[in-house]
Amino acid sequence: MTSTTAAPGTAELTPREQAVAAHIAVGMSNHAIAEQLGVSVNTIKTLASRSFTKLGVHNRVQLANALRDRSTAGAQEPVG
Repeated sequence: MTSTTAAPGTAELTPREQAVAAHIAVGMSNHAIAEQLGVSVNTIKTLASRSFTKLGVHNRVQLANALRDRSTAGAQEPVG
């Protein structure tokens, strides 16, 4: 069963896009992600492309960095 809680900074992504983005961020190939999630490689390509667009990135490295940056920003507490 998959959690429906969004990772910090990924609220604009659907739960499936979040799952694919998280797998991409740890370096998994489209084929490996497709096998793990039980969908086609074309589905993974579509979800990855949508994630790239929503996060304003152009490749897998930028996606991983954006997720990391958004996660770090969400974890910071205000000073005061």
